[in-house]
Formats: sequence, C-alpha cells, structure tokens
Amino acid sequence: MRILVTGGSGFIGSHLLNLLVPAHPQHSFINVDVLTYAADISRINPEVREKVTLEVVDITDRKGINAIFDRHQPQAVIHLAAETHVDRSIENPPAGPHQFLNTNIFGTFNLLDACRRYWANGSGRFLHVSTDEVYGSLAPDDPLSSEGDVHHPSSPYAASKSAADGIVGAYYTTYGVPTLISHGANTFGWGQDTEKLIPKFITRAFEGQPLTVYGDGTSIRDWIHTEDHCEGLWRIFEEGEPGETYNIPGNNPLKNNELIYRLLKVVAKISDRSVGELYKLLVHTVDRLGADSRYGMNGTKMKEKLGWEPRQDFAERLEEVVEWHLLQHPPILK
Repeated sequence: MRILVTGGSGFIGSHLLNLLVPAHPQHSFINVDVLTYAADISRINPEVREKVTLEVVDITDRKGINAIFDRHQPQAVIHLAAETHVDRSIENPPAGPHQFLNTNIFGTFNLLDACRRYWANGSGRFLHVSTDEVYGSLAPDDPLSSEGDVHHPSSPYAASKSAADGIVGAYYTTYGVPTLISHGANTFGWGQDTEKLIPKFITRAFEGQPLTVYGDGTSIRDWIHTEDHCEGLWRIFEEGEPGETYNIPGNNPLKNNELIYRLLKVVAKISDRSVGELYKLLVHTVDRLGADSRYGMNGTKMKEKLGWEPRQDFAERLEEVVEWHLLQHPPILK
C-alpha cells in the first residue's frame, strides 16, 4: 500500500514514521510536509528517511496536493499536518486564527477532495488525526468525553480541528470517502518543540529561566506518550470502521501543578539544581483567553472494539524525555 503521511516531519508524524517504516516494509510511505518551524527532518531516523519520499508541499496548496496524488497515487492517507499550538491560535488576531483555520480546515478539505476524485468505489483509507480539545472543558464531576459527545471548542485551534472533523465526516456520509477520526490526548516524548509545556519547562529549568504557569495551575490534562499515541493511530488505521471516531486517551490525568512538580523532581534528580531552587523559578500569570479547566476522554471504544489501551509507564517515559533534553544542555550535568 502507498501511504501518504501529512506532517511526517512534525513531532507525532516523525515518531509515526519511525514506528511504521521498519515494521511494515510491504508499504511505501510519502511524507508531505511544508517544513515550518515545528518540523524537524532530523527527528526521522536516517535509515527511515532513506525509505520515505519527502514532498515539500503546503496542504493549503490545492494544485500541489493534486500533483502529489497524480505522481504517487496514494491508496491511503494519515493526516497529521496541522497548526497545533493553542497560544499561537489566540495571539495576534486575525492573523493567528486565520492561519489555523486555513491550514486545519481548508488544508484538510484539499486532501479529502483529492481522495474523493482519485479513489473510486469506496477504495482507500483516510485517517484524520484530531485532538481531545474539540470536546471543550469538563466540569469536575462531568463524565469523561466520549466519541458521540457534542463538541464545545474554546480556542481557535480547537474550533479549527472540530470543523475539520465535521468536514471529514461529511466526506464519508456524502461521497463515501472511507474516513476515520482519532482524538488524542496531550502527547509528549523526545524531540518535541520547546513551545510545548513539557519541553519548555525542561529547557527553561535547565537554563534557570522563569517558568510561567497559567492561572493557579489547577487545569487538568491527560498525558499520553507518543509511542502509545502512534500505536493507537496505527490500530485505528488498520482495524477501525470507516465513518467512526476513536478516542486515544493516555489515562494520566494531572493538574498542571502536579505535572510541573513531577517534572522538576526529575530535572533536579539528574541536574545540579535542587527542587527548591527550581521552584523559585515558577511565576504565575493570568490564564490564557478561553482557557479550559479539564480534559479527559473515555477510551472504552478503543479497548473494546480494537483491543487497544495505552501501555507506557508515564513516570519512566517522563524521565526519559528529561534525559533526552539534558543531552541538549550538557553544561549543567552533575
């Protein structure tokens, strides 16, 4: 099978290629990535890069996407390319929100419409990688979000992903494009861009820079390691039912304060700084606009229908991520 992976040089996309290419030599992979600031081709292992065709094309470029379909005639698409940083979607309106809506909505539309025209009689497979943020904020006593719940996105980022989910569903219902949707929890792992919370706090703590915490730090997020996330995506791709949506939870719900405390303990353990010293770097600021207090997803469907649930140990993998970043900042090693 010829599988087109959009955003394959991004954080999750590169880990997905590193997982799939060696394990599935029967398939060929095409990486479509415009190589923005968030992309890093070096995340892809050298032996994997040699086997993956790179196409530097923006998914908002309709002609460029059609040309790729002409050239490679992919039989499946795993769609990860997206603008994902919530702060960037909020800042500098209308430019910030516009970029997110353009990429996440119209880029997804371009891919779906190419699939509609190139795949006939229900052939092909299109997996749209979305986010738990489409469900919006949960109250403390609310049940975990399930796949059929109404979306209540708060940020322009979440709204753009929710809209893309709707278009994906419409192309299945109206045109018969065999689509699947995944909703992933907050993902972490080595190589993540330092604009994200975990790598940002690691690198700034190493450097002795202020650690800015939104609000009182009690917002709850569910965390999943990228290896679990990628394995969940592949399970959906291989065994999911077209037209269906699947949650990929990490089952590690933590208040931001709890996550930060655990993170700083690991930093102190393997650096020349004490936890007390690192805690003095914390600076609380006003919460971001439209902030959600709690995310959490029900993973029963993935477990019962596809036999999948996360298996990585959060504490072990968190320490691994800190150690990886420590290698990027060797001067503070003990």
